[in-house]
Amino acid sequence: MKINNTYLFGESSFKCSWSVKELEEVGLKAQSLRERMKAAPREYVLDTLAKAGGMFARGTKYRKAALEHLKEHITFSLPVIEKSLDVIPELLEKRAMLKRMNMELFLPYALEAPVERRGYDGLLRAVPKGVVLHVGAGNVFLGILDSMVIGFLTKNVNIVKLSSSGSNFINLFMDALKEADEQGVLARSAAIVSWKGGSQALEGAALKHVNAVFVWGGYDAVQSYRRIAPIDVRVEGFGPKTSVGVVFESCIEYE
Repeated sequence: MKINNTYLFGESSFKCSWSVKELEEVGLKAQSLRERMKAAPREYVLDTLAKAGGMFARGTKYRKAALEHLKEHITFSLPVIEKSLDVIPELLEKRAMLKRMNMELFLPYALEAPVERRGYDGLLRAVPKGVVLHVGAGNVFLGILDSMVIGFLTKNVNIVKLSSSGSNFINLFMDALKEADEQGVLARSAAIVSWKGGSQALEGAALKHVNAVFVWGGYDAVQSYRRIAPIDVRVEGFGPKTSVGVVFESCIEYE
């Protein structure tokens, strides 16, 4: 299965370089899709994501393609890749997503209609940010998927910027999502782009027409986007985490 590195609102392709103008046009296109994504029924969003997640269960064509691709493009061991792929159907299981929305959004129904809140005389209404830019780290293919899922659950249009040194797994996921999305609502509300990091001009162009940013990466990457983001664009950083490695006695026999 061919896996491209670029996905623009329903169309997959392979693109090696970007200009400032092209990235600004991606942002403008994303802004034009805000109302359609905002109007998407919650049940449809949940059902479509769950269907796409199920396409990565063991034995499926997408699971096999993901495994082959990730073995070549990330440094995780095969067992870790397998376990990570096992998480995808669980992450996108409908009840799990509903539980997550209830825990993290507190009043998820406020995305659908004005709702009451105990101790407050008025009604509360939640609205999407609009367009969210997700900046991915090279070694965390599951993290950027999770980030984009949150964007969809909160009815935002999503732009994902991949690391040029990482995998193109998220493009494979978008192919599955496009197949699952019978109405084309989610599949046409996302873009995946990739270029070598460090270009302030390209980063500035990517930020020009977005409403929020999630940056997955090191301190320098997070600070880079915070420095140049427009004053009304909030940048959330998900930086390095402390990890632990466990070595079993059996390892001595094999290493």
